[in-house]
Amino acid sequence: MASDTTSKQEQPSNSQDVASVELQKLPSSSNSHDMVNVAMQLPPELLMAAKHGDWRMLEDIIMGREGATVPHQVIVDIGSEEAVEHYGSDLVLHAVASGGDSEDLLTTSTVIFGKAKHLLGARNARGDTPLHCAARAGNIRMVSHLIELARCEDDGTSRLQVALRKENKQGETVLHDAIRCANKEMVCLLMLADAELARFPRNGVSPLYLAILLGHDDIAEHLYEKDNHLSCSGPDGQNALHVAVLRSESKCLSFFSFYRVLLHEY
Repeated sequence: MASDTTSKQEQPSNSQDVASVELQKLPSSSNSHDMVNVAMQLPPELLMAAKHGDWRMLEDIIMGREGATVPHQVIVDIGSEEAVEHYGSDLVLHAVASGGDSEDLLTTSTVIFGKAKHLLGARNARGDTPLHCAARAGNIRMVSHLIELARCEDDGTSRLQVALRKENKQGETVLHDAIRCANKEMVCLLMLADAELARFPRNGVSPLYLAILLGHDDIAEHLYEKDNHLSCSGPDGQNALHVAVLRSESKCLSFFSFYRVLLHEY
């Protein structure tokens, strides 16, 4: 009898507890900082200028103007796509993207993009792009600005699409970060920029699965409305329906309207 009691105590008490258990199985971005040690760091003067949105100093450094404190050849390396993976936990555009979305920081990102367009899709040591960093920090103006920079480059479609769909070391795109922040406005912005973004990653935790798991039902419905061919995959062979069933047990009846549609997909 004692063993039976123990086993019962170990079981989740309700569907919300079950969902919490499932959430714990997902990759945690907070543990990702120590994943990679890289040999080369960007000069502190460069990162300082970027983080503070000092675009004039940054422009002086990039252009190698007199009085700049960082050797110009270092900045030339930043413009080389082969050199991107050699730098440290944050590349210069990552630092700006995560720093905020003030006018100075937006201008700074424009200066950097003008010198090294490929940095928009470059990964830092955690596998994040500048778009990941901006979205995770909730900087919607920065996300929008980076999208416009890529879009206006030529037609911008290819570079922008590649950057938006790029996965970090947790197998997540920028859309996942917007969902984690429960920022529906940012989710709408990203889906407008790439109507098929919710189809990525092809395997692993899909944006739809994550939205349902976190209880962001309005976001889940929006994703499905924008693309009814979106990915429904989840971890360990699960899919969005599994987590929808777990969560629906504790929701009101109106919650079922969306999931009845989802049910027909399987």
